[in-house]
Amino acid sequence: MIQTAQTTAAALDHIAAFAVSLRTAQLPAAVVAKVKDCVLDALSACLTAGSSLEGTCAVTIGAAPAGTGVSTLIGTHMMGSPSGAAFVNGTNAASTSRSDTHPASASHPGPIVIAAVLALAEAQRASGATVIESIVSGYETMCRLGLALVTPEFAAVFRPTGMIGPTAGAVAAARVLGLTAQQIRNAASLATQTASGLNEWANAGTSELAFHSGFAARNSVDAALLAQAGAVSAPTILEGKSGLLAGFGALARAPLLTARLGDEFKILEIIHKPAPVCIYVQTPAQLARAIAQRHHPKVDDIHSVEIRVSRAAAAYPGCDDSGPIKDAQAAKLSIQFGVASVLVSGGIFDNNWRDFTNAHANALAARSRVIVHNDLGAAGSGADSTGIKLQLASGAVIEEIQTSFVPMSKHDLLERFMSVAVPKLGQEQSEQIVAMVGRLDELTDIAQLTRLLRVAA
Repeated sequence: MIQTAQTTAAALDHIAAFAVSLRTAQLPAAVVAKVKDCVLDALSACLTAGSSLEGTCAVTIGAAPAGTGVSTLIGTHMMGSPSGAAFVNGTNAASTSRSDTHPASASHPGPIVIAAVLALAEAQRASGATVIESIVSGYETMCRLGLALVTPEFAAVFRPTGMIGPTAGAVAAARVLGLTAQQIRNAASLATQTASGLNEWANAGTSELAFHSGFAARNSVDAALLAQAGAVSAPTILEGKSGLLAGFGALARAPLLTARLGDEFKILEIIHKPAPVCIYVQTPAQLARAIAQRHHPKVDDIHSVEIRVSRAAAAYPGCDDSGPIKDAQAAKLSIQFGVASVLVSGGIFDNNWRDFTNAHANALAARSRVIVHNDLGAAGSGADSTGIKLQLASGAVIEEIQTSFVPMSKHDLLERFMSVAVPKLGQEQSEQIVAMVGRLDELTDIAQLTRLLRVAA
């Protein structure tokens, strides 16, 4: 157990003390292994640089003049300032819709915490052990803040990742810099002032949500640097009477900010999504795949589809949408389209969501409806139980339940990384990256890894 004295001090004081006390050698082996999984997953997303409008725009403003940058813009030949690189890498990672996920808070720590840590660690020539300690401190902060702040009603308007990410990213970035507990507290408090992210993109069919992560990663680095320079900020910014939790009527949940901190590691709850879609679509898509593989229903014979999900899943903007699907972002959010596209294709393939105009998938989505079932994951995040009921034209019924989300395995993560890395970096360089992530705790300088993440000019 990592010791943190539980007194009447502010929550950020407890979090900062925890962050300062972290040592890789004292962390459970499962936690260190999970950090490495999260890093590899984040890198595979960052390496997609240039494949989205948001990522391309981010590179335009994040790249430093030649010869002046100190941090790698992953998947490019360019460099940036630490905050600029954090912005670019965070935006690119988030634009894939495959970011790692903390289901209970419906948030994505990787594009913020890992983007901020790697960008600043490279500039500082920090060790791999420092990177691990910083990532753990950020994930533990983000998950706990999410548990205290996020409810289905909150997430219907505010995007959890953008709202809780800056605080966590700043803790992690400040840990990279080796700041004191008081400075870490100031960094986290300053970053909390930048909490932002609205979910109107889901209604508008736009995709600026990727910038939520980029903004948070950049603000995390800047807040840490400000604290290092001597800036101060309210220690009770989270649970104070005019703080973040108070602003959303969540003060009663303030104890969750530090509950079992140092004893229970929330990073172990992180899951990795196989489909490039919203977390709330993952389990319905997996169950649809199981039904397709076990029962082989003919799509034209399906009269109607009933999809039973948690209240949180049904309430999230864009998730309860039977179409017609008008753009790729709507396809990634719609539970009905996700299930229909999997039933049509027979599996979970990226093209299910690229081909959002598919007539068969759209027709079946129109015959589908989402129902809130309180017995199926009502208290969860949407990665819990899901039920699907197919009513066939013959009158027959196919009905199945999946009780939990099945995350990607280590092998799956490796395959996904190599599928992205090899075309950009080549087989040998990609294998070197995998090996280096595997011994992250042994690296004396994280630049040994980050330099491998650049493509040739």
